[in-house]
Amino acid sequence: MQFSLSELKKLSVLSNHTIIYDNYDYWWYSIKDKEFTLHCIKPFDNPTEVKAHIIYWQLKYMQELNKKENYLDKMLNDLMIDVKIKNICKDKTLKSKAKIKQVLLINPNITPIELSKLLEVTKMAISKQLKTIKEIC
Repeated sequence: MQFSLSELKKLSVLSNHTIIYDNYDYWWYSIKDKEFTLHCIKPFDNPTEVKAHIIYWQLKYMQELNKKENYLDKMLNDLMIDVKIKNICKDKTLKSKAKIKQVLLINPNITPIELSKLLEVTKMAISKQLKTIKEIC
């Protein structure tokens, strides 16, 4: 589904859907921007069929909205972790061993290559520091 987050929020609300009868067929309309627009180009023979489609798709829109919101939350959380790590790496008062320890506490899955880029030291220096940290633990 290719809807923006605001469109999905509107489509996931049941009151933003309506059924219109034109004396021949039943049509499904929904609010995406500010007014009701045709949602489905397929005409329906009876209102219960339209109702079933609206309920089915409204649940799908809610699921898609939850996925996008969860993705955005995860993305924001990852960003905050990256900011913390970069702030630790920029801290001039800490030695590299202390920086590595703090970074590993925040992100234990960080690779030595990523650490070497963040701390602007060689991979060999990171490997030596990691060995001494693992010996202590």
